[in-house]
Parts: sequence; C-alpha cells; structure tokens
Amino acid sequence: DITEKTKLMMDIMALAFWSDATRVTSFMFGNSVSGRNFSFLEGVNGGHHSISHHMNKEKLLEEYVKITQWHIEQYNYFIQKLDSIKEGDRTLLDNSMVLFASDLRDGNRHSPKDLPILLAGKAGGNLKTGLNQLYAKETPLANLYLTMLKAQGIKAASFGDSQKVLSNIVA
Repeated sequence: DITEKTKLMMDIMALAFWSDATRVTSFMFGNSVSGRNFSFLEGVNGGHHSISHHMNKEKLLEEYVKITQWHIEQYNYFIQKLDSIKEGDRTLLDNSMVLFASDLRDGNRHSPKDLPILLAGKAGGNLKTGLNQLYAKETPLANLYLTMLKAQGIKAASFGDSQKVLSNIVA
C-alpha cells in the first residue's frame, strides 16, 4: 500500500532527525509526472499527471482535489510525527523546518506562478509560525530559500534569484 510505504519513509526521516544521523532530508513524491495510478484513492481513476490536465472538467477536478488532499495528508503525518517527539523543552518540529511545495500552481495551465507553499516548524525558534502570507507578484521563491538559510544560521548574501530575506516570517 502506497500510503503505508510513504508513512514508513517519513518515519525513517523522523528517526534520522531524532537520532541526529542527519538534520537535512528531502522527499519528493514525484507522482505528478510518474504516471503513478492513484486509483487506490476512492473516486480517483488514473494518474496524477493526466488528471492534472483536467481541462476544468468537474469530474477530473474532483479527482485532482482528492490527490492533492492525499499529498497534504502525508505532509501532515510527517509534521505530526515530528511534533510528537520531544527534544528538551521543544519538539523535533520546533527545531526543524519542513517545506512542502510544488513546481506548478495548476497542471492544467502549467503555471509556475503563485505557488502553494507550506512551511512548518520554527527552525529552533527562528521562524514565526501560524502565518498565511501573500507576497507581491513576481516575488522570487528563492527569497524563501534565503530566509530558510538565515533561519539556520547560514550567512548567505543571496540564493538563486533571491532579492531579500522574508523578514516578516523571521522570529
């Protein structure tokens, strides 16, 4: 079962953080172009990539939403896992940053603008949480990456096409 395999991988990543084997990991679902069939989800008949080209058809949009919800549920599982592990007076989540992102806003339009991005964790108290931020049009995503570097104490003048640190999320 894909959900159980995904959760197992996230458990391994949490264990690696907790044991200090690493504090950096990446997990890419990669399902958007893999052709993976999401029929294991009730009401979904097909792969993420083909369904993402929904042509605004109601049935395909419903399937697209279900696949997206599944991805968010997996992210939530990992966040909850990290939040359940104590590290002194904080949790593993408090001491981490966990980014969930997509390279497209809408697969139907292939739009890389106005991306939905989730960032959880406080980076050891260096990030504000519980915020819903909207940034000006054409704000480079690299600004977030530069901010994440700063939150980890890494001094960098820039990252990619970054223009500045997103000071409104820095604690």
